[in-house]
Amino acid sequence: MAKSYLISDGYKGQIDDVISRLGNQPEGSVQRIQTRFESMPESGGGAIRLCTFTGQWLINDGKIVKFASDTNATANVINLLFSIGDACTAQRAYVSVVKDPEQPEDVKYHLINVEHFETPIVTNISLTTAAIEFTKKLAWVPYPGVTGSQFITISTATAC
Repeated sequence: MAKSYLISDGYKGQIDDVISRLGNQPEGSVQRIQTRFESMPESGGGAIRLCTFTGQWLINDGKIVKFASDTNATANVINLLFSIGDACTAQRAYVSVVKDPEQPEDVKYHLINVEHFETPIVTNISLTTAAIEFTKKLAWVPYPGVTGSQFITISTATAC
């Protein structure tokens, strides 16, 4: 029993083109067919490098970082990902050189990722006649969570 498949007109045309090119080749000959991956432009990216930084780092701001491989080497890195709070200690970050496809001469280091910290966050609060229960889950955040107080005013009805 023959199998049938549904393909779009665009793909059918491409398949017909490949079949006609291969059908005209002498048997046993080898011809290299360019794949779509070979025609992709280079991304212009560089190696990912580990570095450290201190203080807060706001989105769309640059920051001078020190490379872990050479503590005397620094670079100005742009952060297009998210704002990072001050952890009060040096934090690790991963950066890479990125070329702007619209301005190939504009090569800059960009923030790729930062060290994350496990922090409990409150996800639910239950109130019973005898207790208040806080349900927490652990989350990974880009800088250590800051502890703080949250005041909840509770009033109960009194019986007369």
